Amino acid sequence: MLRLLCLLILWFVAAHGTPCGAATIETPDPTVPRDVAPIVVPAWKSFEIPDNGVFVRWHGVTDDDCARLAGIRTLRYLDLSSSPLLSDRGLSRLAALQLEGLNLSNTAVGAEGLESLRTMSSLRHLNVSGRLKWSGRAVLALCKLERLTSLHITWDWLTSEQAALLVALPALEHLSLWTVCELSGPLASALQDAKQLRLLDLSGCRQIRSEVFDALAHCHKLEHLSLTNCVGPGDDVAGRLAALPRLRVLSLAGFESLSATGIDAIGRLTSLEELDVGVSGGTDEARSLNLGSLKNLKRLKLLSMSGRIFTSGSPASIFTQFRDLRILSLSHCKPVTDEVLKAVSVLRSLERLHLAQCGEVTDEGVSSLSACKALNALTLRDCPRIGDAAIVPLCRACPLRVLSLSGCVGVTDRGLEAIAKCRGLTNLGLDGLASVTGKALRALHELTDLTGLSLAGTALDDAGLQLLGKLPKLKTLILSGCLKVTDEGLVGLSNCATLRHLQLDGCRALSDEARKWLKTKLPHCHISD
Repeated sequence: MLRLLCLLILWFVAAHGTPCGAATIETPDPTVPRDVAPIVVPAWKSFEIPDNGVFVRWHGVTDDDCARLAGIRTLRYLDLSSSPLLSDRGLSRLAALQLEGLNLSNTAVGAEGLESLRTMSSLRHLNVSGRLKWSGRAVLALCKLERLTSLHITWDWLTSEQAALLVALPALEHLSLWTVCELSGPLASALQDAKQLRLLDLSGCRQIRSEVFDALAHCHKLEHLSLTNCVGPGDDVAGRLAALPRLRVLSLAGFESLSATGIDAIGRLTSLEELDVGVSGGTDEARSLNLGSLKNLKRLKLLSMSGRIFTSGSPASIFTQFRDLRILSLSHCKPVTDEVLKAVSVLRSLERLHLAQCGEVTDEGVSSLSACKALNALTLRDCPRIGDAAIVPLCRACPLRVLSLSGCVGVTDRGLEAIAKCRGLTNLGLDGLASVTGKALRALHELTDLTGLSLAGTALDDAGLQLLGKLPKLKTLILSGCLKVTDEGLVGLSNCATLRHLQLDGCRALSDEARKWLKTKLPHCHISD
């Protein structure tokens, strides 16, 4: 019973959320190979793992389950993340495997289990982020894995001395130290000698001393640096980055104390290809990001910004400088206007655009985006002045695969009619569209490529739900607060074999009996009610 409860919680955490996400810079995880598809072990039934498997992903694995894995000598990559019942005993059973990549994030593994990894002479990539049984002994066990080239670790109470030992691993190229309380002198000394380091992610570290940033100037091979949600001397950091000629990826989202002065320094990092930045703290003038400061970043392919980013001296036409831009996020930026979107519309290579809570944007600005012929993912969440006049031309002109209009209360049945003709859509979010009728929502069943659909707080009725239950690829369906859905509508979902996550909270017309019945019909689907 305990195992079943853990699996339910983990499945919900993994699946929860709307189908359409925002643009962020992600730290790559080498424990997941790019060219090998995983064998995914389902949590709810017995499953025969092939004897020649190379990459297995098994969430919710237990110590006893590891005996099955130990016999597969061809295994090279193993993802056992989100397995709270996996302990040192189970991991020790895998010691004879010659793995190259191992993900143990959010498990109960501790020092003894990590010590057993020393026998894996081929181990190069290790992810021990999230909740583990951390101790000084566990860190020392990691320090003995001298062939590691990438390491991801989360431990609030990791000391600078311990962090320095990890940086000193002779082959280490990728290091993520997440949510560490304080990083200071000892780490700085180690970084000065880390000539091989190419990726450093210090996201969530609450106090980074200036000497650590001074030491970064010695990491001449550094290509990827993430300081998301960190606390430190922001403007000083930006100035020091000029010494990193290979820096391609930089994330300073939520970095406290970064002001316009720091943004000016970032604008001189002409090798950047991906930039996530926001400004906070200080006066309104200090918080304002002068977009003109970034005009020399000609190589940018991803740009994500937040905060007050446009000043009177920063014309929106600066976007015309970013000819190679593929992904742009202006979510929560103030002010984003129609003038800005018209400037964005000249970006012919733009593939993904994310806007959220941009209250000044109207149909005129959004409809101009129909000139972006490569645009396949668009988020317009909580933009109340956007309506059908913007959506119809976009749906006709752009090859949309991902679309979120949640909270865009100006969209009506006419807009839904255009959306239903976007046959390439795979993910669609329409939460809170009160002006759309249940009859219009029925047309969504024609979008046969949909894998994720969010209709929370809409007028979806039983007839529409029964049609949606026939979608052949649907995996995630969010119906929270759909008051017109009754027990009769759930019958239409009972044959949706692909469904893996269904959210029914707030559906007041549904009986407990119908919910229980549906769970028996869809044993592989997590139903949140």
